[in-house]
This record gives sequence, structure tokens and C-alpha cells, in this order.
Amino acid sequence: MRLLVLTPFLPRDAAEHGGGAYLGALLGALAARATVDLVSFVTPAELAARHRPDPGLRQVDLVARAERCDRAGLAAIGHRARMLRSFALAGLPVVAAKFASPTLRAVLATRLATERYDAVLCEMNLMAQYLPATRGPDGPLRVLTDHEGGDPVVAAIGPLGLGRRRDARLWRRYVERFYPRADLLQALNEVDAQRLTERLGRSVAVRPASVTTPVAVTDLAAAEPVALFFGDFRHGPNPEAARFLAERVAPLLRPGTAAMWIAGRDSQRALPAATAAVSVLGFVDDLSALLGRVRAVVAPVFSGSGTRIKILTALAHGVPVITNALGARGLGTQPAGVVLAETPDAIAAAIMDLTTRPATDLGAAARAAHLREHVPAAAAARQLALLEGALRGPPRAVGAHP
Repeated sequence: MRLLVLTPFLPRDAAEHGGGAYLGALLGALAARATVDLVSFVTPAELAARHRPDPGLRQVDLVARAERCDRAGLAAIGHRARMLRSFALAGLPVVAAKFASPTLRAVLATRLATERYDAVLCEMNLMAQYLPATRGPDGPLRVLTDHEGGDPVVAAIGPLGLGRRRDARLWRRYVERFYPRADLLQALNEVDAQRLTERLGRSVAVRPASVTTPVAVTDLAAAEPVALFFGDFRHGPNPEAARFLAERVAPLLRPGTAAMWIAGRDSQRALPAATAAVSVLGFVDDLSALLGRVRAVVAPVFSGSGTRIKILTALAHGVPVITNALGARGLGTQPAGVVLAETPDAIAAAIMDLTTRPATDLGAAARAAHLREHVPAAAAARQLALLEGALRGPPRAVGAHP
């Protein structure tokens, strides 16, 4: 089978955020069983560093996108003006407008004109806008995988939430406009698939999330009495959860018995200074080594949707996870290796329990759950089976999904 995959960020096992690591693992597993080409956005910094996806893909086209503006003065004003123009004129939500690229459309057109694909896979809602460019009923199967269950992060463009309500309306129109163009629509878990089915009135398949299986498993007995929160702090739910942990949970930990580490790009900018109970590590190059030093991962979630890749990553390393009901959504009714806690008191109690005693039983259950349900080979096999089923299905009517 020949596949063309479109991604809004570079998929690679060493990605700085969960979505990139997940897609890197999945595409590597797909490439072992099919021919996979990739068209992906990258940041100018990634291009300068010569970052590439992991080996195995046949052909890779990288398209530069604008990086977030962190400067002040005229540069910040100019960046804000460009955002306002996209917001006012493009008819797209703010974040989707940032990924509207004539260059990527040209690359996509060239790929489709020179190669014959069985399916084009658009990953994440940001790439749904390219479904119309993947041809009509005689072209490849058009596939959209929504990683957020139809619940995108709504952006503001000014102080006090200016523009947030308009952005929410634009997201609703975006879903109504582009999602029906997909011949196969997918989510990452059953809960999100059901929500999308009810919203769109059509069947939504499930392609489970997966992460690379690490060789080393954390020795919880030798690990430090620490609970770790990690993530890319450019993603809104992560600073929200980290502030909750630092301000409302950490003060409840008994001094000298348990500590909390918070790690990730921009974490030092998003959080107040470290305290006796909280250490803010910033970006850590070797996440596996960091997970090998802690007895638990704490990952409450208060916004967003989808499957939390950080939780799957911890489970793969044999590290128990403390999260709330939203964080555990999509992991099953009784997720192995996961402790559910909702309130600051309950989360603090769970941290102290898991850090003061090595929870080797939970760690073993976590690793077993990963090997059973979230290895990349299983996700790739599921994806190929869904594609083969869709390709064998009724022919797409002429003019359908224009």
C-alpha cells in the first residue's frame, strides 16, 4: 500500500511534544509494512538544525512555517497584525490560519501529480483544510485523523480574551466545512469517536495512540521519591496543569518525604520560581533518562481532548501515573498502572503514597498495558486494516465530498 501523510509538525521519536513522538512511532511502524511518503511543516529552527523524521520513509518534503513570536516592540506588533489579518480575512480559526500555506499546497499538488497513492492521511484537525486538494472520487482515499476529538483549543487575539468567541464559531464552521470531505474519519479513542459520531452524524473509526517501546524499564525501587510532570508548555493545557500542581498540590506534600519535578520547553517561563517541594527543570534532552529517576508521573488535565501521550509514555517506561478522569479519558474504565484523583488533597495523597513506597505492582501493570495496547506495530496494523476496509467499500460517488 502506498500512503502520503500530511502532518502539522515533524514526526520523530525525539520530538519535543507528545504528538510528534506519537506520529514518529506510528509512521515508523507503517513504513515497515507499506510505502510511506511525508509532507510536513517544520519550524525554521528545525530546518536550521537539519532535523529529519526517523528513517524508513520513502520521500520527505518539509515546508517551513512561522515560529511563535516571543519578541517585544515592533516585531510583536507586526506579528499581532498578521494574526489579525488572518483572523479577519482567511475565514479560518487563528491556529488553522497559521497552517494555511500555498507552498504546502504546491508540494502536495506535485506529489499527487507524480505519484499514485492508495490513501492520503491528514493528521490532526489543522490539516483538514488540505482535504479538498487531495482530488475527487478517482483519487486516493482521503483520511482525516482528529487527535482532539473535535475539541480544538480556541485562541484569543487580544487582551481579556478578545476574539475567543469568534474563533470558537470559526472552528465550528471549519469542522462543518472540511470534515465531510474525508472518506474515512478517525479518532484516537472510543470516547472521542463517539463524540464526533454524534456531532457529525457519521461513523468515526478508532486508531489507538501509541508510543515507542523503550528498552529500559524504570527501577522504581531505586528511583528517587519524586513525582514528575512534563510536557511542551507551548500547549495551553500543560501550563494550566503545572500551575495547579505547583500552587495547589505541592504545598500539601510533607516536606522531606515527596518532591515534584516539572519539566518541558518553556516551563521555566510559565511557572513561578522553584520551592522546597517543586523543582522546575526546563527542557530535558533525554526524557527516558528522566523517567528512569522518578517513582510516579502526575498528569492532571483540565482542558482539551484526545489521548494524553505523556501518560502512554510513562506507562511504556513502567512508571505509575496519577491523573484525573479527563486525563484518563480513552484509556478504559480501569486503566492499568493509573491512579485516579480529582482534588488537590487526593492528588497530594496519591503522590505521597507512590513516592514513599516503590509501587512495583503498578509499574509492572503499566508496562504490561503498554505492551498489550499501545505499541506502534498494533496501531499500524489497525490503521492498515481500516484503510483496506475503506478501499474495499462502496465506490465513492462522483461529486461526493467536493
